[in-house]
Formats: sequence, C-alpha cells, structure tokens
Amino acid sequence: FSFTFTSGVPIGLKMAEKIGFKLYMALGVAFCVLCIFICSFIQSFYALLLVYSICFGIGSGSLYMVPIVCAWKYFPNNKGRVSGLTLAGFGFGSFVFNFIVLAIVNPNNESANIEIDGEEYFGPNVYENVPRMFRILSLLYFCIGGLGVLLVKSPKHSLIELHDEHHILTKAHTHDEVEHKHEEGEYKHEEVEQKPEEGEYKHEETEHKHEEAEHKHEKTENKHEEGERKHVEEAHEECPSVKKGLLTKPFWIIFAMATFGSFMGNLIANNYKVYGMREISNDYFLTIVGSISSVISGVSRPIWASLEDKFDFKRVYMVNIAI
Repeated sequence: FSFTFTSGVPIGLKMAEKIGFKLYMALGVAFCVLCIFICSFIQSFYALLLVYSICFGIGSGSLYMVPIVCAWKYFPNNKGRVSGLTLAGFGFGSFVFNFIVLAIVNPNNESANIEIDGEEYFGPNVYENVPRMFRILSLLYFCIGGLGVLLVKSPKHSLIELHDEHHILTKAHTHDEVEHKHEEGEYKHEEVEQKPEEGEYKHEETEHKHEEAEHKHEKTENKHEEGERKHVEEAHEECPSVKKGLLTKPFWIIFAMATFGSFMGNLIANNYKVYGMREISNDYFLTIVGSISSVISGVSRPIWASLEDKFDFKRVYMVNIAI
C-alpha cells in the first residue's frame, strides 16, 4: 500500500493541473469510495490486494498533495505552515477512525484466540463485521470527501503571480517618482541659475539632490534586473522531465532521505497491533495507544512545518531525524 500510495502522488498533481483541482478531487474521491465499497464484497486475498492495496493506494495517494498544492497558491510565503496544518488532518483523522473501526468490528473487545499455523486470529464475532465496516467507511469517506470537494477552490491566478504584479507596479511607480524628482531637480537648477543673487549654495544643494535621484534610479533598475535574473535562474532549476530528474543527484538524495526517514515510522504505524497482540490481548488498549500516537503526529506536523518556514531545511531535518 505504501508503495502504490507514493506512486499515485505525481499522477494526481499532473491530472489536477490539467483538468482542474475540484474536478480531479471529485473523481478521486469517487474512485476511492468505490474501491472501499467493493472491498466489502471481496472474499479472496489476492482480489483484496488488488482493490485495496493497489487501486485504493494509487487513488488515495493521487489525492494526497492536491489540496496542499492548492493551499500553497493562497499562502505562497507560508508553505510549511499550510502543509503542516493540512497534513495534521491525517493524524487527527486516524485518531477518530481508530475508534470508529473498533466500535464496528470489535465492540466487545474480544481477543485473538484462534491459533492457525502459529498465528492468532480473531473469531467470527469479529471478522464477520469487516464487510459492514468497509460499507460504513465508504459512506463516511463519501460524506467527508464530498465536503472537501465543495470547499476546495484553486485561484485562477496564484497569489505569487499577484505579488509579482504588485511588485512590478510598485517598481514602476517608484521609477515615475524618481523621474519626477529628477525633473524637479532640473527645474530648481534652472531657478538657481536665473537667481544668481541667492548664491552658489542652493545650486550645489540642487546638484546634490539631482545626483541622489539618479543614484536611487540606478538602484531601482539594478534591483529590477536582479529580480529578473533570479526568476530566470529559478525557472532553469526546474526539472524539464521525469526522465531527466531520475538521473540527477538531488533526486536520489531526497529519495533516500524520504525512504529511510519514514521507513521506521510507517513500519510501526502499520504493524503495532500485530506485534502488540502477541503480548497484550486487549484490542481496546492497543487502539488507544495508536490513537494517542496519531494525535501526537497531528500536533507535531504543523510545528515542524512552521520551523521550516523560519529556519534552514537541513537544520530542521537533522533535528527531526535525531529525535
């Protein structure tokens, strides 16, 4: 599931940019809800592997970054904080749905007491509730996902573009002011020449103001050229294609960081009950343990993401990994 989930992320972003964020989210939510609903009728392990692990994995992964990228367009200068707040929903969502699933599947907190080939399994009072769980989850996903689709709205123009336009207009206004001061300086210079009785002091003062206006004008032009150069450099830094990106060193460094950095967390999150059941035969207690971890995960995500807006990414990443 983790592999198919991550594989769906770039697919979703490309499709969302092509057909629109709202439309793609609507199609993605419908596809995921359908996959969960179909799982309620499946009795084959390999069919469940296909529908849930592959199809649902790709579908849910393709939706993962779509609302985040959409939010970035509204808050271009606070991407870290916005990402953290959005991803906090995953942690808090796990907290809520852990108890919902427990209430549906194992309301009496029964233990896994049926042993088959050395492994312990739950009895019919538990596993017979699994199909109903999938159906209820599909209904909940439909309602929550539908609400998300109604609320999401991608701006026609990114606020980054609007900020750039405002910056350009401000530069132009500053340029006009400099030209106006330059003309005033020349006018005063002519007045001084016409009134020699006022002395050379005013003439020198006017010349000084004239030089200051020219200096400000040159600084304005230099900043404008520097901004254009940075914009061009950033555009060239973007990878032109996935194929070329796979051949670059930064890609494999980031890939290794993401893989080894999240490996242990995903392993524990997906298997803590499997290990816990070997020593603790209390499904309710283990659910509480997992739910508390989900809350901590949800709270910490906005914190770490906000730190990335203020400090260097490498520094924050190293502290995170060290902890």
